[in-house]
Amino acid sequence: MVLVFVVVLILFGVLYMLSKNKYDEFIAPLDKKTYSMKVLMPMALYLIDKAKYQFNTKYDHGLYLRLGELYGHNNARYYLKVHWAHKLALLILAILIIAFFAAAMGNPDMSFGVFGLVVLGLIFYLTDNEINQKIKKRHLMMQMTFLTSLLC
Repeated sequence: MVLVFVVVLILFGVLYMLSKNKYDEFIAPLDKKTYSMKVLMPMALYLIDKAKYQFNTKYDHGLYLRLGELYGHNNARYYLKVHWAHKLALLILAILIIAFFAAAMGNPDMSFGVFGLVVLGLIFYLTDNEINQKIKKRHLMMQMTFLTSLLC
């Protein structure tokens, strides 16, 4: 397991070096409070660009529509890429942490592997759920604004 951690750490370092300062302009407008992994997002953007990901799946279309509702359809494509980059950055960090704990445990059992997969699945799900929560909050604010305007 130590070897796995070392390989993951080396890949992390190489990926960091390849992407360093490459996407500064792309991520500059993003709020660090909203995008906590902003510092790791260039690594994810590099992977997205190298994979030549087209964002044209049914899943991406659903994300695009929800992001369009939040940020406007003119900005939805940008935020779709940002969303994927943030999600991948979280997954990359989680893989590094899981590999570290696996190495620290020496010889982890199958339950640790299941735990790691559950953590990765939760990260994947919760990043999308965050968009849904923002949309619900936005709808609530619109309703409150409407009700306030009726009362005044």
